[in-house]
Amino acid sequence: MDINLEQLGLTLRDEIVDYVVSHPQKKTDSIQKFFQYLCDLFGKKLDAQTLIIDKKLRIIAKKGFSSAPITLGNSNFKPLHPETCITRATPLIKRQFMQKQPLKMGGPFQQIFDMSFPLIKGEGLIQFVIVLKFEGDIQVEQSFIQQVLKHISSHITTYEFALNELLIKNEYIDSLAKVIKTKSVTIYEHCQNVSEYCRIIGQLMHLNPLDLERLIDAAKVHDIGLLHVPNSILNKPGNLSHSEYALVCKGIEESYQILSSQVFYDIETIAKIIYAHMEQMDGTGYPRGMKASQISLPSKILSVANAYDAMTSVRSYQKALSHHAALHELLRGSNQDFNPELTRSSVKTQQFDAKVVNVFVDYLRN
Repeated sequence: MDINLEQLGLTLRDEIVDYVVSHPQKKTDSIQKFFQYLCDLFGKKLDAQTLIIDKKLRIIAKKGFSSAPITLGNSNFKPLHPETCITRATPLIKRQFMQKQPLKMGGPFQQIFDMSFPLIKGEGLIQFVIVLKFEGDIQVEQSFIQQVLKHISSHITTYEFALNELLIKNEYIDSLAKVIKTKSVTIYEHCQNVSEYCRIIGQLMHLNPLDLERLIDAAKVHDIGLLHVPNSILNKPGNLSHSEYALVCKGIEESYQILSSQVFYDIETIAKIIYAHMEQMDGTGYPRGMKASQISLPSKILSVANAYDAMTSVRSYQKALSHHAALHELLRGSNQDFNPELTRSSVKTQQFDAKVVNVFVDYLRN
């Protein structure tokens, strides 16, 4: 079949870029899904059966090769057709991990696969091998596949970097949560409750998965800045003095500084969510007096979730409000109609975002 390989190469590269841009990379299975996408793409565009194999000889993605086992090194696997099963070529695939030049099959091995290629990372390491068997009439040269795979390798590095950053971020958030728990089980449980409320509101408001994940992480550690506040102040049964209240308020800035000290973009974004969650829609909040349009939606959601859990929880300085009363406090605080018999004041304020409140109130009422 006559085919314009140059145009095909451009098409493959464009489709791969579109996939990478449109699919979040910060998931533990992102790279495996990327490899499966590549196998499906090669099947569609090149009419090729495709395997992607890691250094432990595990098949992590495939298109075709229906008789292939999960792991090539499994000595207990008994293929139905030994002469054409990929397991017969295991020694060749092992050799491919040792050399950067592709292998092109001939003789009896040609009925198993046509070509294998190393996927080489920027530092020259071979972590994966891709195996191809062409089914149709498309005549594909090694040099063409190598150019496409060179492009793919750069994206593999991107996925691996993103995954490493994700793992570091998760460990960091977990470690901060443990520190909070050591400081105060009450504050830790409050943060956990708020993170669950944020998850619910974020899903109802259709936050994209990445923003939702960042919001939940922010909620888990939003009170990390209270570490510097003595428990005697946090658990004080009466009203705080001006200096004590200022110290508690400073916890917002402390939280931001603790998180923003990290170099990862995700953690910086989480820090910004926390930094603005005590701002109010009318600009009377703290620490910067931001107004509605300046406050991000995740911060607005965290504000509502935080307030609801605080109002419905028993503290040394307050009795818990009933669920119903807390809902009307949220309505009052978002300048909406409420029942003054259930609230601490009869005056409406513009503390919360009305859309966020309405979504949460509707959910809680149902």
